[in-house]
Amino acid sequence: MKIARSLRLATAAFVLAAIGLALGTHGEAGFIQSQRSQRSVYILVNVTPAPIVYAPSSSSGDRGISVRMALRQRGGGSEAQLARDGDGVLVAAVPPPGAQNGVKVEAEVTPDPNATLLYADQPAVLFNAVAGTTVTQPCAYHVTVHTTITRWTLRDGLSNDFASGTFPGSSLSNNSYDTLNTPQPAATPFVVYPAQFVPMASAGGIHTYCVDLTLSIPASVPGGAYSTNAVYTLYY
Repeated sequence: MKIARSLRLATAAFVLAAIGLALGTHGEAGFIQSQRSQRSVYILVNVTPAPIVYAPSSSSGDRGISVRMALRQRGGGSEAQLARDGDGVLVAAVPPPGAQNGVKVEAEVTPDPNATLLYADQPAVLFNAVAGTTVTQPCAYHVTVHTTITRWTLRDGLSNDFASGTFPGSSLSNNSYDTLNTPQPAATPFVVYPAQFVPMASAGGIHTYCVDLTLSIPASVPGGAYSTNAVYTLYY
């Protein structure tokens, strides 16, 4: 009986040790971490095709056509409802008689209780670049974790590719480092959702990170505007 009881105790101890090991390796903090806050920075890229081909026209007729097309894309009325400037060029849409004015909308805004837990100092970053080139923005923005928690993990990634198949999100790399330290040896390409976002930092207390951005635009990318979001998620 004593032998059997000793075996049961030894087995139970082994099982508890295995569970503890599993929990200890589940998260960087030594226990199961939960998402506490999430913030994003909008990334806008205006791409000029390579080589640059531009043939400006001084013709007011061409200008009128461009403005007319833009107004139609925005829901402008017929040509009879478009105002003209002194040169006869279409410049603005005039509402037709009896048109309904804007409707007043009221909304109640609830403050975010985690607004000071995780935040960035810039809501958006703009790149103006030529296809086939690489551009860098040092310290494009800062990300701050502001908490008294002694062990947390910050993960980062992109919400989407700039353009599926032609302009991947991995074209954008980041070199993220604590402002009290020096930059990393090399920039790291962002992972793109739905891939699992990767740990950017693991620490405790208050930390601010400088984020250098490096963008390499494939030469085949057509000119235009492309966007994504750099997403940061805090766990502890």
